[in-house]
Amino acid sequence: MSYDCDVIVAGGGPAGSVAAAWLARAGHRVVLFERDRFPRFHIGESLLASVNDVLGAIGADELVREAGFPQKWGATFMTGDGRVERHADFSVAPGVRSPQTWQVPRATFDHLLLRHAAASGVDVRERHRVLDVVFDDDGVTATVQPLDDGQRPQTVRAQAIVDASGRGSLLSRKLDLRIDEPRLANLAVFSHYAGVPRPDGRRAGDIRIVAREDLGWFWLIPISDELMSVGVVLPRTAARALHGIEPGTLLERTIADTPAVATLLASARREWPVRVEKDFSFGSRAYAGDRWVLAGDAGSFLDPVFSTGVAIALESGLEAAQAVADGLAAGDLSVRRFRRFARRQRARYRSFRRFVLGFYTAEFRDLFFAEEPPRRMFRSLITVFAGYWRPTLATRIWVALFFLLVRSVASDLYGHAPPAVPQASATACLDDVDRLYAQLSARAVQPAPGGLEGGALGREWDLWTRRWEEEVARVSARCKLEGDSDPARRQLAAAVEGLEELRRDLSRSGESASAEARQVKDALAQARKLLGLKPR
Repeated sequence: MSYDCDVIVAGGGPAGSVAAAWLARAGHRVVLFERDRFPRFHIGESLLASVNDVLGAIGADELVREAGFPQKWGATFMTGDGRVERHADFSVAPGVRSPQTWQVPRATFDHLLLRHAAASGVDVRERHRVLDVVFDDDGVTATVQPLDDGQRPQTVRAQAIVDASGRGSLLSRKLDLRIDEPRLANLAVFSHYAGVPRPDGRRAGDIRIVAREDLGWFWLIPISDELMSVGVVLPRTAARALHGIEPGTLLERTIADTPAVATLLASARREWPVRVEKDFSFGSRAYAGDRWVLAGDAGSFLDPVFSTGVAIALESGLEAAQAVADGLAAGDLSVRRFRRFARRQRARYRSFRRFVLGFYTAEFRDLFFAEEPPRRMFRSLITVFAGYWRPTLATRIWVALFFLLVRSVASDLYGHAPPAVPQASATACLDDVDRLYAQLSARAVQPAPGGLEGGALGREWDLWTRRWEEEVARVSARCKLEGDSDPARRQLAAAVEGLEELRRDLSRSGESASAEARQVKDALAQARKLLGLKPR
């Protein structure tokens, strides 16, 4: 079978450039089609610390470091009146390997990545639009329209395609994959300003998130030494009250009625036209199929409150490339081959979605802006804010406890500490961990989601997993297993860690979990011995 290339990449944004660069550097022939001519404007200027891993994987880390972008070490969250500031410093968060990242003008950043893909050996063709793709048993044929000089459409033949064509995703439209998020049908109005004051020192590069009373919020992102990206995001109810107002007037009005932002922009001047985005959050029914995968905004996009857009794009682009390369090596580009990739995309989306949905509730904000949040809990949240959506078990337990508290909030929590949880006896804790193991063992005889991407079985597994992890968090809090010096409790903590590893393996549909099961049994047996109980 004759192919023009191994892989077609549709779209030259961050996801497409990363996918193409990695594949080319791995020795594959890649053609990338991009509709626009770079550089071009794009919103979404704030990176997360997790992107450093991706930039290193494609050899672009030094290029970005040498580009002179403003350094970002974290984020500052503020109440609308400016009375409460919560600084999220990536360097204090557990599991964040390289805490310093960047604020980037996307036109410059995206162009840099696209040039890097070309330098890596990718055949980059700008001003080319992929009109359609047709799949057969042996490959994929793309119909491509050059947009300059009145050229006729071309056909390009490859073994697989990475769709990184953005929110207007070619395959998402063709296969009707998009799932809108009505709870996040928000409106964003934004522009660039000069003359906005910045904090001194390392925090000068922070993104500032300012919460509004109507559950909307402002972003302020320093994208150069002179310019600050400033935008307001309004939930549907708040936006409806301002319907019909011209965007520039709307932006100025919301600045004026948000005291913290009005103070920061008192002497600023607007340097760019006002732009508008709306209804920008969505997921996907599937992230992969036979000979295709979705990457970046082609698969999903979330409200930008936690700046996850570029991070998700870069990570999914890298994972898409690795999944396709594995499939090429195995001679298997079926949907079944891509099931782990697809599960990971859905899990990442749902993990960040949980935080985004929470931020648009009063109870989340009341707890988040409480005067003295528990230090370990807040640092665990920062790990996720830095982009590490699947951290260690200990960090996930603190995050789960935060959401349990959010769910329990019925009124304003300012000035109130969460109620203390009495410590259960070691014997009672042993019973709790035994019960968790029994639940997981019972689940082990049922099928894991496997390749049923987006089906009822996968959704049911995700729901069961979420509830089970919340129960693990309750047990860990009640038993105070984290950091306990008691030998029996240390064994119980090891058993809980083993339970989580066992659950991960069970979710991989048939992979061996015997080692993790043995670890849990041994830890429980040792705890029983230390407590003077008979073995079971």
